[in-house]
Amino acid sequence: MDRKMFFATLAAIAVFLAIASQIQTPVFYAATTNGNLQVSLPGQITSILLFLNSTEGNISLYPGYVNITAVMLNVTGKTIYLDVNMTGWATQSGNDTIYNSTYFGTPGLYNVTAWFAADVDYEAVKQTNFITILAVPVPPAPPAGPGGGGIGYAANVTPKKTELTVAPVTDSSVIISGTNLKAGSYFADLSAATGLPITGLGFTLKENADKFQIIVETVSGLPADVEGIEKAYGLELPYKYVRITVIGIDNQAPFRTISMDFKVNKQWIQAYNIDENTVTLYRYDRWLPLSTMKTGEADGYNKYSAGDVRALSSYFAITGKQMITIPTIFAPGYETTSITYVQLMIMLVLIVILLTLAWQRRHRKR
Repeated sequence: MDRKMFFATLAAIAVFLAIASQIQTPVFYAATTNGNLQVSLPGQITSILLFLNSTEGNISLYPGYVNITAVMLNVTGKTIYLDVNMTGWATQSGNDTIYNSTYFGTPGLYNVTAWFAADVDYEAVKQTNFITILAVPVPPAPPAGPGGGGIGYAANVTPKKTELTVAPVTDSSVIISGTNLKAGSYFADLSAATGLPITGLGFTLKENADKFQIIVETVSGLPADVEGIEKAYGLELPYKYVRITVIGIDNQAPFRTISMDFKVNKQWIQAYNIDENTVTLYRYDRWLPLSTMKTGEADGYNKYSAGDVRALSSYFAITGKQMITIPTIFAPGYETTSITYVQLMIMLVLIVILLTLAWQRRHRKR
């Protein structure tokens, strides 16, 4: 190779390397399906919502089933764990959410703990709530009547009085008692039972009623012959189930109108992405939806009212529909530096020069 050929080749190589050094390897960026960029940095803080019978906090009840739900917020794809200080309990785990229904039969105090172990992205977090199982009270023995036998009553001593009373049995059940009620409108305030979503029951009697009871209670499960509303209506997510039992009066005939007020925890709405305008009260008559409207907000709850209940003795479900967002799919972004027309022309010129020098050298040798 002569000197001209050597220097021309070096020049071509230098230009090629200079151009190649400016062509960058594609740089990819994180993209999520909802269009929001999320970067996980070490030490980020998340939190856990822990519900006991749909209540975020401590509960008290007589022996029965407790629905335990733990939800991890602000992050997905993480394993959370659930422990209860109960004999025979084995630690449970789930991906972002754990649901468990457990029977608590022995009176005492139980701590329920949901926790997440720290990893390279998030700090450890733990949430503990308490369940108090109450001893079933023993009713007092009735007083002895005259002569030591039976119960004695004095006739016409105390006249009958009109009365509507509400007696909480537990924090999630009440008994409404009516005595000698005249035809007219009545309202029972149930807000003292903090674990009961039904906060008020209103009704109008179209005839007199001597003596009756209405039992309103939150239930954690349905009997086998009652299908859950989430199966009957695929889009409905149950918040709480309630059972109402009427004793001593017809379930429907004496009532002209029946209405119910109830509340729904805002944290449940947020945790499950519920459209608050779809919250509805259903009565179990093939799960008949009742006309429901939002009436206000207070103390971390949304308040609702349902009218035209028609009948009482039944199961009721408070539900909501989850908001569905259609994901936007993004192709990963990248950056490259393209070869310009000027650079391409330079490369073509160099190739021509090399070909020319090669041709001249070949002819000299001849």
